[in-house]
Amino acid sequence: MQKRINDTELRKKQILEKASALFLEKGYAGVGIDEIAEACGVVRGTILRYFHSKKELYDEILFGRGNCAGTVLGEYCDDKSIPAAELIRKLVRITEVQFTAVIDTYREKLKEEKFRQNFDVFRLPIFRNEAKMLEKILIRGNEEGAWNIRDPHVRAYSYFFAMFGLAEAPKVDAEMMKREIREITRLMLQIEITEEKEEGDRERCH
Repeated sequence: MQKRINDTELRKKQILEKASALFLEKGYAGVGIDEIAEACGVVRGTILRYFHSKKELYDEILFGRGNCAGTVLGEYCDDKSIPAAELIRKLVRITEVQFTAVIDTYREKLKEEKFRQNFDVFRLPIFRNEAKMLEKILIRGNEEGAWNIRDPHVRAYSYFFAMFGLAEAPKVDAEMMKREIREITRLMLQIEITEEKEEGDRERCH
């Protein structure tokens, strides 16, 4: 039974990864279920067994398990049993894994004009969704006395734009990116991030 669950999760992960690459390369309208199936080495019915439509698959990439940081925010932003400061630390560690794993490929693809155009359309809904959830955490952190952020709404948007701007900066390697993510977090969210690793969170992005 456990093996079947693991196989299902691996197949979903493969579909999400292949579909993400295709959507970024060709845009939402330029990709069909058949093309995603071909990229995964399966038939159309296999894709539809896991995702009932292209829209459902696309939404999962933007707002669900295809987006590691977004998944953590979605799962925990309303969970008051976890201190707001600890949730930010969890988010940062996952963002480090997510960004450093793809940075070289991402920068190379950004040289392609069509990719850049598609990526801007692709990431704006992610920005808005994640900023809205981060705002809730910042408000709760104010209430818990973890920090004193005057305008959580503006700070949440500023934080995510700073993060994604860092990903586009030239000559930033993985280690430098990790340091800068932590520095941005320290300056903008008033949180220090330690070197501890959370293996459960790391596995979400692999």
